[in-house]
Amino acid sequence: LEKIKKELNNYNKRKLRDMSDAATKSELSSFFNHLEKELKKGGFLYPPEKSPTMIKNLRSIFLRSSMNAQEVRTMRGVINALKRAGKLN
Repeated sequence: LEKIKKELNNYNKRKLRDMSDAATKSELSSFFNHLEKELKKGGFLYPPEKSPTMIKNLRSIFLRSSMNAQEVRTMRGVINALKRAGKLN
């Protein structure tokens, strides 16, 4: 029982630390602009009349995950890597 309490306490401390590193609105806004720009270039947001709904859905997915600043940077790196990979083909 003592071990479970200790593990739960450690988990709670990690959660609080992760929450304190939450991405700022500016970081998220920049990420969404980057994502949307590259998706438009790649032809993902097609047909145009469905684009607003698709963007809303993508934003909802990422906002639900409550990304921290590091996770936002990682996702931007993913976008850049996919962009580079597309140029190789």
